[in-house]
Amino acid sequence: MKVNRAEFAKVLNIASKGLSTLGVVPGSDMFNFGGGKIVTFDGEVRVQMKDPVGIDAAVPSAELLNLVKRFSTEDIDVVLDDKKSEVRVVGAGARAGIGYQRVSDMGLEIPKATGWFKPPETFIRDLISASKVCGQDNSMGITMCVRVQPDRIEACDNYRAMRIDRKTGVSGEFFLQADSVALLDKLQILKICVVDGWMHVRIEGGMISLRGRQFTDAPCLDQLMTMFGSEEISFPKGLSEGIARSQVFIESAGMGNMQYHPKLTVTLTKNQAQITTRSSRGWFAEDLKLEYEGVELSFSAHPDSLIQILDHSFALRFQQGRLLACHDGMAMVIMTKVPND
Repeated sequence: MKVNRAEFAKVLNIASKGLSTLGVVPGSDMFNFGGGKIVTFDGEVRVQMKDPVGIDAAVPSAELLNLVKRFSTEDIDVVLDDKKSEVRVVGAGARAGIGYQRVSDMGLEIPKATGWFKPPETFIRDLISASKVCGQDNSMGITMCVRVQPDRIEACDNYRAMRIDRKTGVSGEFFLQADSVALLDKLQILKICVVDGWMHVRIEGGMISLRGRQFTDAPCLDQLMTMFGSEEISFPKGLSEGIARSQVFIESAGMGNMQYHPKLTVTLTKNQAQITTRSSRGWFAEDLKLEYEGVELSFSAHPDSLIQILDHSFALRFQQGRLLACHDGMAMVIMTKVPND
């Protein structure tokens, strides 16, 4: 079937959010076309998009997506060649074939989406903000998840914590993997529903389903979020520019669909700030001369969280060992250490 190449690539890009190369779920590295849908599922995230080409086949994802992106024509023709067991992609002056397989069932037994509702305007943005506070330690699964409650969203990785006190629209408590939540960034969310711990998200032309998790030992952040007699401070102007420069390695650290959780370390002393970050590909350090007369401290955080603090009118308070930023129902705590202490 003939299809607009750019629109098809857009659909495949969204469907790719459910792909995995780890092989945990059979067919998780394939675009599964069938029944008018494209389905991908990696065991944690399932994506279902409307199929614009009308074929029935499991097609290797990397080859198809790269091929569609590289064709230069506005329209392409995508058809099955049953004799050669391949999907043929044809454009003006160019053609290619990709071997396909039978569609896998992929263990797609997930709760049926019912009870759709339009979430509060800030809901997805709050989820994504909280996901940036989560950790990467698989032995402490709860620190890799965002906690969602009817009137609150929380996340904690043992040296940072975030609490957002706003109505979420959900009726119970559940936890979402931070990596899964990050996949919703920059998507237009139409409606959501929560069934048996799964959160289904309706988007234009499809649906994304995120597997939830349950924990019985979720930490209470009440004491951590309360500061008495703490000292108020202000971050120096110019710090955000240094943070932005340090992200050169952070931005290149992701590979495929793997989500990379960057960490930035900031040390503040009198009239000086030092910014450092490191990835598997390199490191960055910068010393900045800035107007700063506050307490000396050092802390690590996601760079987006720090930029968020700098870009908004957060009330910043410091108490030995903790930095608290508050703004519009949102509170974030960063555990700190005093240099040479």
